[in-house]
Amino acid sequence: VWMIDPKMEGMLQYLQLGLEILYPATAAAAATSEKRKQPLVQHLCILLNFRDMQEDDKSSTFSQARKIVETVRKNTKLGNDDAKSPIIVVYESSMRDSFGLEQLHSFITLPYLAQKENELLRRVKLAQKQQMHLTKTLMESKVADYNDFVSNDDQLDIEEKPDTPKETI
Repeated sequence: VWMIDPKMEGMLQYLQLGLEILYPATAAAAATSEKRKQPLVQHLCILLNFRDMQEDDKSSTFSQARKIVETVRKNTKLGNDDAKSPIIVVYESSMRDSFGLEQLHSFITLPYLAQKENELLRRVKLAQKQQMHLTKTLMESKVADYNDFVSNDDQLDIEEKPDTPKETI
């Protein structure tokens, strides 16, 4: 979560530079055959705070910030079909009257669910490995012969067992 004061001087440049650091796949890299770097952050929520102190109409800063984020999102998505695209959202908020906190709360569940998905996928891979190992072991093992089993069982019956009481006459 990245909380920004939209009235801060140079905020849009700050946002652009920060996103370039977090998401290094740029338009220049998309045009060349350069290998794409993985994003540093998979989920990012940008909160433009102090909505209560702005005019009633939609802030031009908000729309410009959304355009910057959309450009970054498109550039990181290009040629990244095998990996999941990063999720970047821009919300307006006001801590004075709790505006935007419901959206923030909903957003926070995304990283948790992604981590849970990764853990379940890891467990599935482990179970598949264990199943393959067991299958291989079973396929390579010697088939049991019933006659050998019966002959071993007879020998066990004949032998005296230590905890069996002896017969007395």
